[in-house]
Amino acid sequence: MAGFALVACCSSAAAYLGLAAVPFRRARQLASRGPGWREVTAVVVMSSEDRTGTTWLLEADDVMGKPRYFTIRHFGRELWEPMPERGQKVVFALVANGSSYALFSTGEDPRLRLVRVQVPSSFELRAMQS
Repeated sequence: MAGFALVACCSSAAAYLGLAAVPFRRARQLASRGPGWREVTAVVVMSSEDRTGTTWLLEADDVMGKPRYFTIRHFGRELWEPMPERGQKVVFALVANGSSYALFSTGEDPRLRLVRVQVPSSFELRAMQS
């Protein structure tokens, strides 16, 4: 019985450390090897919350000046204080290296956050906007 309890305790501790270590490793890689910070001005198209986090659909101009949609997924609740409304402009800075993860920062909050950034397909975009 004691051996089973020890195995259960060690496996739960390993799982917790794995869940904490993976985001830390991604953030460290972005900060050390990623390109410099880029400031982005975007318009909030929509946002949705669930029990694991918040997703924002944003529209911003790409490097060619064409409007593009992208999503930012934060596994928490408070990415912006206060939460931006639909149609509101938001300014933030990102460090990304081509993976789906990026470091996120706003001018008002000095904390860095690890977010997932994705460009939705046309099917996903229609589903989000309907």
